[in-house]
Amino acid sequence: NLKAQGSIGSTATPFDVQIGSGAPNPTPGVINASAGLAIDIYGPTIFGSTPPPLPLGTLTAGGNIVVGADGNVSVAHLVQSTAGSVSEQAVGDAADPTATFVMDAGAQVEAENGINIQSAGSSVLGSLALTGSPLTPQTISVSAADGFIAGNGDGQTNFTATAAGDLVLVQSQADTGSSAGPIMCVAPRL
Repeated sequence: NLKAQGSIGSTATPFDVQIGSGAPNPTPGVINASAGLAIDIYGPTIFGSTPPPLPLGTLTAGGNIVVGADGNVSVAHLVQSTAGSVSEQAVGDAADPTATFVMDAGAQVEAENGINIQSAGSSVLGSLALTGSPLTPQTISVSAADGFIAGNGDGQTNFTATAAGDLVLVQSQADTGSSAGPIMCVAPRL
């Protein structure tokens, strides 16, 4: 668990973190973090190894939340920025060029000032919701460079953007939505 009254990491120097498994902990945990201002974390690859996953539990911040990883990124519960934006990137690297972004059943990402999800591979979505003023249009953007985008099947609305000028952008190399993982959207512009 990471906690700060100010920020955790910064744009110039994100807080590098890895969650491992193995003896004595055969089951990897999740990263939980709360900050009064911003959260900026990165899951790097240790030289010569496969990129480890970056499992997120609950992240809450008053400012922007920026998450990046060389490997897969997953969200188990909630990523919430009360007065900023959320950006999550499963970048991938030479050892894992198709890193994925996956949200568990019931998982949510909420932000006042925009949401940006990027994956080198596929993205499986829970709820992505804009919570800002209806007078200030924002954007939810999801891109899967070399894969598909689908809902996780938990029944939540995948995109909630209700201000008059809000916009949802979806771009994938393969399919968007499927019968097993439909995309549900409430937005004035798609």
